[in-house]
Formats: sequence, C-alpha cells, structure tokens
Amino acid sequence: MKAQKRLGISDMAEYQKRNPKNKPTLDTNLENDLVQMFLNTDNAILTTKNDLKIFTDGHEKFNSLFEDLKKAKHHINIEYFTIYDDQLGKKLRKILVQKAREGVQVRVLYDLFGSKGSKQKFFKELIQAGGEVTPFMKSKLGYYSFRINFRNHRKIVVIDGSVGYIGGFNIGDQYLGRNKRFGNWRDTHLRLEGSVVLQLQSRFFMDWNASAKRQKVQFSLDYFPQSNVQNNIPMQIVSSGPENDVQKSNRVILK
Repeated sequence: MKAQKRLGISDMAEYQKRNPKNKPTLDTNLENDLVQMFLNTDNAILTTKNDLKIFTDGHEKFNSLFEDLKKAKHHINIEYFTIYDDQLGKKLRKILVQKAREGVQVRVLYDLFGSKGSKQKFFKELIQAGGEVTPFMKSKLGYYSFRINFRNHRKIVVIDGSVGYIGGFNIGDQYLGRNKRFGNWRDTHLRLEGSVVLQLQSRFFMDWNASAKRQKVQFSLDYFPQSNVQNNIPMQIVSSGPENDVQKSNRVILK
C-alpha cells in the first residue's frame, strides 16, 4: 500500500521478511507461523517493546480513555463503528471540543450505518471548534450499499502517537449497562503503549485518507514519536477490509 510505503512500514516488513533473524521469535512454531503469514499477507510487522492494559468493563475503559484524551497535547485520532448521541457520546464530544479549542488536532472517523442515530449536527460544535469529522467511505446510495458487510467496525483511538486503544466497545450508554434491553455489557478492550501504536496510527491514516474528500493527512514525524516503553510484549496488528484480496481472519481459523 502507498500509505505503508510512505510511513516506512513496508520497509520494516521487508526487513523482517528477508531474514528470519530480523524478526523476534515467539514460544511455539504455530505462533511463529502465524506471525510470518500475516507479515507476508498484510505487511504486519511484529513489535516487541510494548505495554498493554486489558479492560472487560465499559466503565473502566471509558474512564481510562477520557483521562488520556484530556492529556492530549498534539493530536487525537478516533475511529468507531458506532458513536451514539447519548450521555456517553455527549461526554466524549465535550472533551473533544475542549481539546480542539486548545489547539489539539482532533479527527473523528465514524461509520454512517453504525452511527445512523447520530446526525451530522451532533458533530457541529466539534467542527466549529476546529475538529475534523468524516464518515467512512460514504456510499452514493446513502447509509446502505449492496456490500453492507463492508462497513467499518474498527474501534481505534490514537493519542499523541504514544497511546492507543483498540477492542470491542463502541461509544454508547449501552456499553455501560444503561440499556435494559442489553443489560450488563461485557466486552474486551486494550490500552496500548509502545511501537505497536505506530501500526494503529498507520491503519487510521489509511482509513482516513480513503474516506476524507479533503483534509487528507500527510506523513509527519509528529504522528510517530519515538517510544520509550521497555516492556517486552510482542504484538502484531492485522487488519482486513474491502481493500484486501485475502481474508486474513479466515486464514487464522483454518490455521
């Protein structure tokens, strides 16, 4: 991909492909085989200097996320399938509006189908404050298309290029157990630090530039700061979508 080349990810992937010694090894042959497969099919590099925290409760996840958002100094990049116009959604918007007014770059990429309950006016105050908002690959047919399964179900947040979030929680009150229909919501979400955040940032930029008609992101080292994390946790980000010829998740199941 052009974006991967521009960000240097293709070069790092080729470096790991050329010689197995260039790639960190894991504990079992199966793990190493999976890493190599994703390296070959997705240029998914294996990083090791990472740290993570696991959330299975929405209250803990959003408390942590909102505190990190408030600390942002340079940029906030947010990508969600669903952003509801409810109490939690409004709390997120309030924080983003404040950060945009402080001069922090704020970008929000949302899925029109997943967030159809939130009209464009929901983001009006954020846009007026200087934030950038765009729907993911808007269909000429409106919310729906003949490939309705090709929607953006990613939940990615990158803060100052150093902290990332990824997992299963969307933005909405139901993920805090406030909706009687769903009851207590259990999901899994990760807070990441380290070299792996570079890959989340890259994925966001590829999705943003594929969707934004204007205000496309240009490569800058400000988005990819040097990480000082020393914990030795190997991680590999593998993504799949309409642009991929190979359904990598299916290969994992078959493997």
